[in-house]
Amino acid sequence: MSRLRREWLKRRGAVFLAAVLLAACAGTSSAVTTLEGFSEVMTELRSSGGGDPTWDLSNPKLYAELRLMSSPWSGIDSFLKISAESNRWTDDVKDTKFFFREAHMRYKAEKIETHIFSGQDRFWLNEPLLEIVNTGVVKHDDYGPRAQGIRVDYWGLPGFTFAGFVSERSDYFSSGYSSLSEEEQEGFPGSASGDTLVSSTDDYRGFRATQNIDDKVYVGTTYARKDYSSSAFKGESESFDEVVAADAELAIGELVSGLRRFGRVTWVTEFGVNTSGYLWDDEDPARNGFKTELRDV
Repeated sequence: MSRLRREWLKRRGAVFLAAVLLAACAGTSSAVTTLEGFSEVMTELRSSGGGDPTWDLSNPKLYAELRLMSSPWSGIDSFLKISAESNRWTDDVKDTKFFFREAHMRYKAEKIETHIFSGQDRFWLNEPLLEIVNTGVVKHDDYGPRAQGIRVDYWGLPGFTFAGFVSERSDYFSSGYSSLSEEEQEGFPGSASGDTLVSSTDDYRGFRATQNIDDKVYVGTTYARKDYSSSAFKGESESFDEVVAADAELAIGELVSGLRRFGRVTWVTEFGVNTSGYLWDDEDPARNGFKTELRDV
């Protein structure tokens, strides 16, 4: 199967999620479903000037947005947002576009919560210092949401928490490095006759586990990986960026009696290692990161 075909199938996942959401709304007669939205109209009033000025309305723009929220069963809820935009920049030339904005399905039990999502920020991991997961990079909403995935949160053991996500995003842009037929380009956003199209799919995964010991000592570990893949050249190029980090938070103001008068005095530190060997030479210390802070004085 060609890469473009695989990318096309991945993007159809958002449509499948929307269909599941709509089906869930009709799950039971006791389902709570809410539909809301808004619309706005904008236009310009212009004069031709001269001795006999004529005033005209031009560049009308119509935007409409719908949000569907439903809770068909206890512990399960869903959300879907879509929009449409119509713009006529010149006489008799109309351009109407429909957008899938975001959606999710959530299941929550006593000690676990799961999200299947698209176009939403579900990538935060509450990492203390190094911030090896940048939610803006993973979510990537330029020209509309392009990331979807699944997230799991678990807090079922005493003092132990776990959070993790697996996600992918796809980009399509013109480039002189790829020569695709018009048939291959058809159906992808931003393509036009004679353009060349580059597809880029990045896969993300991030996991974090923490342990709280008597509210005085917190230890945690974080793992994050991003797999790059691009069809910019004739052959597919693939690489990855991977980081493993460990952190600790010590309430030394409570652990050391002589420091209690200064407050909780929390010492937080984190150490991370980038295992993407292709990025640096083996002797380059830039692969490692370290940060420490003193708080609550």
